[in-house]
Order: sequence, then structure tokens, then C-alpha cells
Amino acid sequence: MEYHPTLQNITEGWYDQNLFLKGNILACNYCIKIRDHSFIYFPPERELASMEDWLFLLANLTNTKIFIKDEIGVTMRQHDERSMSNNQKVIEARRKAVEWALAKLALSPEKKKTLIAWSHYFCGIHQYLDHRRSDAIKEAIIAVKIEGFKKQFLFLIMKSIVGRKLLRAIR
Repeated sequence: MEYHPTLQNITEGWYDQNLFLKGNILACNYCIKIRDHSFIYFPPERELASMEDWLFLLANLTNTKIFIKDEIGVTMRQHDERSMSNNQKVIEARRKAVEWALAKLALSPEKKKTLIAWSHYFCGIHQYLDHRRSDAIKEAIIAVKIEGFKKQFLFLIMKSIVGRKLLRAIR
């Protein structure tokens, strides 16, 4: 079975680092044609393995832009050994990736705030996927305290309070 994901609300065009501060909307599903060979390689630390694509984009889009094309150019196989298959490892990698980004990248205070808040939201989603609803709520509340009331943060809090079983029953 083939699955063709779409980039929600992203039109073909040039984008900078700001698009990726909340997370990597491209995951690892992108190809890059590099003209300038002064780019920054993936971080070598293996504990960042599931976040290296995101960090690569954050590091390399500090002073340049990326053109996102509305075309399928990459195929990826889903399997149980992928680095994103263990939610607690993903959460730990995200936390370490944020530490790396804050230490290595020249980010404005506003960009740091966005990066940190949305990383708590990201961790909250993975806590929710692991059926750790109270941890998901805590992460979402931290995101709200940092970045304010965003519909995604509030939706995660509501979903975590209600729980999957009740949501399924309602549907």
C-alpha cells in the first residue's frame, strides 16, 4: 500500500528556519540539492539520530532558504526498527536535540521560545501516544506557559483528559 502524505497548508516556494522551529514538517522525506558546500553536516551524536534531519535543517537555514517543491521525490519504508518507533526514545532525543540547538545555533530569544514550547508539545504528543496522559498534559501546560494558548496545545490537553477510549466511543 502506498501512502502519499501532503504538507498541510504549505505552498510550493522558499522557506527559512522559522518554518522548522516548531518541528520538522518534512521528517526525513526530503532531498536537497546543495550548491554551497559550506553546509553543516548532521550532528554526530547517535542519541540525536531521530532528530538529525530536523537539526540539519535548523542549522543550515540560519542564513539561507530552502525551496519546497510540491512533488513526490522520495519513498520511505515504514518498519518497526525506525528511530521514531519508540516514543520514549523519541522524547529523549527531542530533549537532547533542543539542548544541542540552544547551545550550537544563534537563535533569537523569540526563536528559542518557539523552539522550546513546540518541543514540549511534540513530547506531549509522544507521551499521549504512549498512553501517558498525565505526562502529555504536563508537557502541553508547559507549552502554554511559554508560548500562550495555541489550539494545538489546548487540543492535546483536552484529548489527554478525555482519553482515547472515550474519544473512540464518541465517534
